[in-house]
Amino acid sequence: MQTTAKHIASLLLVTTLVPSFAIAQSLFKDLRDKMKQAIPSEPARAQGQMQPSPTQGRQDGIGKVCSGLVLPPSKRSKEDVESLLRLHFKVGSNEFFNEAYAAVATNSGASPAVSHLSLFSNNFESERANALYAAFLSWPEPEVMAEIIAATSDKNDQQLANDATVMLILILRSMPNAAINPQSWKSMVPGLEQKEHIPSACLSARFLATGETGRQSIKLATSEYTRCANLPSTYQGPSRHIPVTIDFNSFIQADLIPQTLFLLFQVNQAETVKEMSRINPSAVQQMLQMFSQIVSAQKQFRDQYYQTPTGALTKVGIQAASTAEQKGTALISSSQQMSRAFGDFQANISQQSRQGSREGAFVGDPAIHIRMNGQAAVFKNAEEVDAKAMSEVRHYQGASALALGRAKGVLDKAVLQQIMNGSIVGGASMIPVLRDISISSVRACRSFNSFQQAARAKNISTADDDKDSAAMLQSMMANK
Repeated sequence: MQTTAKHIASLLLVTTLVPSFAIAQSLFKDLRDKMKQAIPSEPARAQGQMQPSPTQGRQDGIGKVCSGLVLPPSKRSKEDVESLLRLHFKVGSNEFFNEAYAAVATNSGASPAVSHLSLFSNNFESERANALYAAFLSWPEPEVMAEIIAATSDKNDQQLANDATVMLILILRSMPNAAINPQSWKSMVPGLEQKEHIPSACLSARFLATGETGRQSIKLATSEYTRCANLPSTYQGPSRHIPVTIDFNSFIQADLIPQTLFLLFQVNQAETVKEMSRINPSAVQQMLQMFSQIVSAQKQFRDQYYQTPTGALTKVGIQAASTAEQKGTALISSSQQMSRAFGDFQANISQQSRQGSREGAFVGDPAIHIRMNGQAAVFKNAEEVDAKAMSEVRHYQGASALALGRAKGVLDKAVLQQIMNGSIVGGASMIPVLRDISISSVRACRSFNSFQQAARAKNISTADDDKDSAAMLQSMMANK
């Protein structure tokens, strides 16, 4: 079914106020059935049972799955990257990754206003901003941060500049120890109220509701939320010579806008209802009902996700990464030179980045890929390494990237289908899980790319990586 971003926006604007959905149990059953139908089936299957297919030819290989998930290398010089970082951070390029990865992996700076950095994942207006933020959450290299900082001053793309400013606020807030001024992000928040920009208005509403910046007002928060919710239709209004477009794949209207309203309800339901009643009395009870049902549907979807075929595929992806790390560790331990090199690598990585935090982790250990990238660097610089054993590690990591990438693709389609069917709750119920899997899939692809680079540095062929990684995934799925 073909559609346009404008048509989806119209559907979402209606369903934000007039929800149409079943109770959470029947909703989940419907979503589970749709997910089963969306997953490619094996050519031969017992009793017609649907199973995730690990092999769908080149179009479903590593290249296809990881395409667009990993940003191309930065063209900025090291000096330019360092200069941009130093505008806001007191740490240089070498220390930045440590601090940033620790902030992402351990959920540093969590608060009612911003429960996690990933809250704004895929919730920006421009495609470039969503790609940059996904890259930062997955693998926060200084080069990515430099691109974000540079984008805040982009005079040729105000939409991107506004997106990047929100990103910078969120990142500085989560990394106070690395910032030149730990409170600098707060001085940037008042400027959000003056921007015709959805993420700015939504973040402003969240801070005003919770009072995190020292200024709390449900009345002002409701006003900012209303501005945030109305901007999508304003962007397409008849007074616009050129309508403002939002990234087709953004979750702004299915996630950020309703979730911002729900935060207001959580902070002070009585006052929010009072303020919303002044704006749209007839919609208040529908909003409250939607709030309750989305919260319930999201919890139920998350609780039962690993019982679905896509959940089983995700679980195998997690297991493949774990197996890759175990085999990589064994290979490193077979050589004194590699053991010393990996020990040096770990000594230079902060304990938080190296170990991560399993609390609340939904898609495996968030820090495993930093250790995997360390292994890849050791293999790349090793005096001698067993090519066969190294390839086995790479193919397990490829199987992980393939499984997580395919799971992400299935959920992407399922969310869009729910939205196209007019169910804001149906789409919103899956978004937190999709967000977690999206971040993990980018990390897996990033680690796999590192192992490929290591192999090529050792003149080990990677020509069959698609085929071999798919075969590894197929074998793991058959034995799960």
